[in-house]
Amino acid sequence: LSLYRRIKSGPKLTGPLPPFNNNPSLEGLYLDYNHLSGTIPADFLEASLNTKLITISHNRLTGEIPLTLDSFDALNIEMEGNLIDRMDVRFCDNVEWMDGKVKDFGCNAILCPKHTYGTFGRQNGTDSNGTDSKCTPCANEVDSTPYLGSTTCDVPINERDVLDIFYNALGGDNWDNNEGWKSDKSICDWFGVECRDGTSVQAIRLGANNLKGTPPKEIFLLRQLHILWLHSNP
Repeated sequence: LSLYRRIKSGPKLTGPLPPFNNNPSLEGLYLDYNHLSGTIPADFLEASLNTKLITISHNRLTGEIPLTLDSFDALNIEMEGNLIDRMDVRFCDNVEWMDGKVKDFGCNAILCPKHTYGTFGRQNGTDSNGTDSKCTPCANEVDSTPYLGSTTCDVPINERDVLDIFYNALGGDNWDNNEGWKSDKSICDWFGVECRDGTSVQAIRLGANNLKGTPPKEIFLLRQLHILWLHSNP
């Protein structure tokens, strides 16, 4: 089953991760680069007998990896780029997991530890360019990687905070229309802001609205921003 959104355009999947607990013939599941949230269900893949590859990376999954998955003798499960903060050490003994990489790198082959990062959010040996994809400690003074499987040490920032910075830098108090901005409303209801999936900023359209100044660099931290229209401003 392939519903990943790494390249494909269109709305992303939202809501909790389905357990897929009644699919004994499921071999592969591709759900990466969506906006699935909540914890991984305790009965995730419960009835699966032949599952080989699961990709649920780069979603918004939280909490702990359910220990029920430890029943799989061999499994490739990509979970990097989420908000997962706990993994039982018993997973580190699954030497056939991740194409046998767990035998070489332990739990690092599943997810990089907290306070470290890796190109793939895990250690899997040498890539096609000869680069060792190990888990590297972050040098930042700020604790920017409180989760397992980080792919960067960049400090995460809330999208509301980014828009507040944008508003202040461009004289938002004097815009012709600033309805909703810096209010308790959803950022998706702020004038000129569009969210395709109801959560992440996809577009900012504030042309001819009396914006003054230079857009701050923080605007590029909006990972899903595709359109920035600021034409016909002073």
